[in-house]
Amino acid sequence: MFLSAAVAALLCVGCNQVASTTKKQSDALTAVVKADCDKWTTCGDIGAGKKYASRTDCETDSRGFWNNQWDVVDCDGKINGDNLSICTESITQATCGFDRSLTTFTRCSKSDVCNGK
Repeated sequence: MFLSAAVAALLCVGCNQVASTTKKQSDALTAVVKADCDKWTTCGDIGAGKKYASRTDCETDSRGFWNNQWDVVDCDGKINGDNLSICTESITQATCGFDRSLTTFTRCSKSDVCNGK
């Protein structure tokens, strides 16, 4: 069981389910960074001369942004998987050119995502 959860986390297959099960802040970050950078990719904002020069640049920026929103002290062990799914779905459904801060306030706030027991 542990090995399959670890493999899923690494491949980000079922990221939200992994975070829901483990309630780890790091698993939630993996899920939201994937959603965030997948959205930037879909919108054509990753590449030379674009918002992000590479997927790695996007992931670094995204991880920093969301880590500031959901700090490990307040969120580790408290991830609400259902609300994390709502958050990542909101990112996926956002219009290209979306402002992350709007999504944060409406669907991805610390009080939404870090309220699991």
